[in-house]
Amino acid sequence: MRSSTARARFALSLVALSSLALGCGGAPPKQPRTSRPKTSLRATANPKPAAAVSGPALLPSYVIARLDDENAAPYVARRGEDMLVFYDARGRLLTRLCGPEGKPRTAEPIDVGPAAAEIPVATIEAVGDGYVAAWVEGMKSNAAVKMLWLDATGAARGAPVTLAQSADEVSWVEVVAGPSSALVVWEVPRDDHSDVLAAPVTPGKPASPAVVLTHDALGWDLVTTDRGAAIASVVAGAASAQNETEQGRVGRVLYADVDFSGKVSAPVVVNPEATAQHDIIVGRAGGRTLIGWTDVRNIDSSVYVAAVEPGGNIVTPPKRATTPVGEQALVSLVSAGGAGKRALLAWEDLLRSPREGRLIHLAAMDPDGKLGAERATLVFSASGPPDITADGDGFAALTLAPASSGEGPLPKDAPIWPTFVRFGPDLQVRAAEPVRAEVFAASEGIPYLTRGLSCQAGACTTLASSEGTPATLAVVGLPVRQSPWRAPAFRDPAETPPRPLGVTALYDGEHLARVAATERPSGGSLAAWVTYYIEGSGDRDGGKPARKDEPLATVGVRPVSAAGVPGKTQILSRRALSIGGVAIASAPGGKTEESALVWAARDKNEAQVQIAKLGPEGEKLAQKPLTTIARKPSKDGVPSEVSDVAVAYAPPSDPGKSTDDGFIVAWVDTRDGNAEVYAARVDRTLRKVVQDRRITEAPGDSTEVQIAVRGKETFLVWSDARGNPDEGAGDVHVVRLDTRTLQKVGPETRLYASPAHSRSPTIALAGDRVVVAWIEEAAPDAKPEASEAGVRIAILDERGALAGSPRLVRGEEQSAVTSVALACGPSKCRGVLTSVLRDSMILDAFELSPGAPPGPLKALATLTGGANADVSPSFAGREGTSLFFGDDAIGGTGRVRFMTIGWP
Repeated sequence: MRSSTARARFALSLVALSSLALGCGGAPPKQPRTSRPKTSLRATANPKPAAAVSGPALLPSYVIARLDDENAAPYVARRGEDMLVFYDARGRLLTRLCGPEGKPRTAEPIDVGPAAAEIPVATIEAVGDGYVAAWVEGMKSNAAVKMLWLDATGAARGAPVTLAQSADEVSWVEVVAGPSSALVVWEVPRDDHSDVLAAPVTPGKPASPAVVLTHDALGWDLVTTDRGAAIASVVAGAASAQNETEQGRVGRVLYADVDFSGKVSAPVVVNPEATAQHDIIVGRAGGRTLIGWTDVRNIDSSVYVAAVEPGGNIVTPPKRATTPVGEQALVSLVSAGGAGKRALLAWEDLLRSPREGRLIHLAAMDPDGKLGAERATLVFSASGPPDITADGDGFAALTLAPASSGEGPLPKDAPIWPTFVRFGPDLQVRAAEPVRAEVFAASEGIPYLTRGLSCQAGACTTLASSEGTPATLAVVGLPVRQSPWRAPAFRDPAETPPRPLGVTALYDGEHLARVAATERPSGGSLAAWVTYYIEGSGDRDGGKPARKDEPLATVGVRPVSAAGVPGKTQILSRRALSIGGVAIASAPGGKTEESALVWAARDKNEAQVQIAKLGPEGEKLAQKPLTTIARKPSKDGVPSEVSDVAVAYAPPSDPGKSTDDGFIVAWVDTRDGNAEVYAARVDRTLRKVVQDRRITEAPGDSTEVQIAVRGKETFLVWSDARGNPDEGAGDVHVVRLDTRTLQKVGPETRLYASPAHSRSPTIALAGDRVVVAWIEEAAPDAKPEASEAGVRIAILDERGALAGSPRLVRGEEQSAVTSVALACGPSKCRGVLTSVLRDSMILDAFELSPGAPPGPLKALATLTGGANADVSPSFAGREGTSLFFGDDAIGGTGRVRFMTIGWP
């Protein structure tokens, strides 16, 4: 992958989305090759010693040279059993021939000529019976591309040849090696795009004129083929205004062949839509070119691949490479060694990042672009992306990861060291340990920079250098041997349920205040949301009272089919109140499939509850204000508001005869002073058949009411501060109402006397039993091990009485729970909760059978939004397989996500 400028040429989507920084020194990686310095991995400035580890000695190493400083970039190429290192020092260009393990074959380096004061990038590649070195020389306001033929020992065959001089910067150079000739390729950046040129070179002959491989490329990459090279590029679409995204410009994907004489084929359009980011990477498998990129055609970015045969025949059109699990980013696409029947795809799922470090997922890819069943995971630090290359019929990687030994939790103060991993053909880890060598004893054996990972005939090495001036350059061997060090990679086990089967974004825009969902009778779901907006605090009003026509929060609805395919988004209101929330419920039967959507809005500058009837695709069929009272502020000037809406379908009183079904709506209202729970009932035409009925009358505020209808009885549950009105600490209460009249048929009951504050209740029916879950916050003085914080779950029997003591589900490592959702079938409940573990928001799943302890937590995802956010999870349906929640994108916008969950 190359981008349009030298500084951005390794700006993968991973970098743009995850703030990855390339280590100092050297050029960025191009994975299928070993000639250029790949990812430069910088250890901590003063590496911490790891805990004492018994086991193998330091890795074998050989000193190659003394560099001018630690940022000087060496380059390496392999040719059979030989390894040639190319570098500049003290104003000279030098080579050093080594064996396959890195041991020098010559007593001294070979001087091959003078070096310019500035060589920003260079490369070396084995060609024929020798090597070709190429580099860029900075020359005041312009640049020159030069090359030099070297023999098998690394000695110069003649003088350097100038291939091109440019008045512009040249940001990249590489060599495409053929049996007896080569192509020298370079990049000239121009603003946000670049031109890529190449010059054919043959020993003993003058270099041919340069040809243009691609023009105005946002990003590009090429790979060696039997006939020359295959190049893929990202170019802007016809309408440049449509090519802008939060991650930068995107474009179409083109493919072309170039032979060793410099003849370039007409470009073939691989991806006609302008949806590809510039992080394009190409590899080879089975004689075909595999093209990978990060694609933004959907709300969440995802990794796409295509397969092309020589001549430009597209055998696999662009397709999503992996199951969607939120935002994804391409990391690498590596051609395999051996028979070359497969490649390796590396990507990151940004919703499944670990709590320590980051994770890259690895999978083999066949010539059709299909991923194999075997998967592996590699840990890396945000301070440098990993280096991955072919290792025989397997793969090798060099990564920055926490270094420790043994099993159990990773020590919090584990040092971040460069560590190698060697994978077998089945992606099992064959060897792994930190890069430690005697030559770097002054820094615990850890080099300052590592780069140039390469493998040949079972031997893998990396270049490593010390910090300082001069810097010691060494080749460090990476053998397969037993080690007590914790491997920063593992072969993925068969994932046990519950597990996410896919995550899709339905909305991208303003941050979310509440998400709700319902299952459609005919299959599929309707998701609804209200965005987060506080009147008087935004840029739109400058702190002034809202105008009658001013946009406030937005209420949106989007259908999802039974196959999980999102439909069209419907906007119901732009005058909503975030504190009102949003609620949705579907009605079975009837001539048409109908649902009721409830929210709060500013109507004539007064807060009122709104209700709309929706069709099967979320389209609005009718809308009415549910409340129409004239609202007056309190004696203290506090305005009368509504909040926390809820809705549930109310079946007919006599299913065999009557058609008086409809919907019950509950909300919190301050019309009488305190925040109290109110309820009303409408029929299917939205006509109000039971007027606003005040349910609670007690000191202290009531909040967060929820509804469950069980035939002729309706249960309301809410958090109530009547026991501590001054401090506002609430307990969860429940009351039974007559479904038809909304009259109370039993007293209001407190479900649990909380030591701190109980909030965010949710309610579901498990057969004839009612299950209520809510969040218990920690008491201010409670010790973590004795805290009752978590999710408390209570079960009410057929008569509405408590059936045993409420159970407690704690967050991972007693982490603070921020939200909870519950779905129940006749005999089992399924739930999810989010909690803040250190700086991450974790989404966990659990199961519960009434009468039995809740099952253990199973992590589903690490969310990308900020900690302590209420992501408002909501199940659609009683099976708990369709979950909707709000989360922030990496770019900072709010997103509604749809997760399908596979349960046992």
